[in-house]
Amino acid sequence: MLNKFLKRSTSRDRKTRICCPSQFSDPVAMKAEWSPMKDAGNLQTRRLVNVSPNRLEFRVTLEALCFYLFFLFGGMVPFFLVPWDVLSFRTVVLLLGGVAMSTAGGYGFYSGTTPIVFDRSRRFFWKGRKEPDALSGTIHQKEHVRFENIHALQLVTNYSTDGRFDYMYEMNLVLNDGRRIHLVAQRNLINVRENAGTLSQFLERPVWDAI
Repeated sequence: MLNKFLKRSTSRDRKTRICCPSQFSDPVAMKAEWSPMKDAGNLQTRRLVNVSPNRLEFRVTLEALCFYLFFLFGGMVPFFLVPWDVLSFRTVVLLLGGVAMSTAGGYGFYSGTTPIVFDRSRRFFWKGRKEPDALSGTIHQKEHVRFENIHALQLVTNYSTDGRFDYMYEMNLVLNDGRRIHLVAQRNLINVRENAGTLSQFLERPVWDAI
């Protein structure tokens, strides 16, 4: 199944492609949305890791980790450089800029390191720091999903228009009722299809490739 995705051409026309859900011959595909769920960016934040035969996780990449920590600690630099005995308007603005920079880095670090887990022994997917309790049936938030409620994996193209016209390839979960949960966005088309194939085999669910 992996070869099926890897052999597809990675040099498609870069023009916006309109997906026709009917090509997947599935009524749930007709109910699901096909637009990207997140704004496109240039940073690849996650990589798929095989933790054990029964557990796959999307973990933060080194690239993203360095980016978050640069902002987190870079924003603290002004606090060590400004003359505290004489505070001017420029100094206050510099300090506030540092606070904003560190806050952005801290938020990125917290959200970027949030676990995204597929656990076959529990038959649960979750996205968050609170694990689901499969025995009691307690689900802490909407992004805790039992495997039987996962219908398919969806791949769509996300176009970044920040001046460089980069392309990110987004992977989402599609649930039985057509709702979607965003997983990751990656720059490498071969890699995102390989990850989709790995998850497809792990979950025993189809991949709807609209890239």
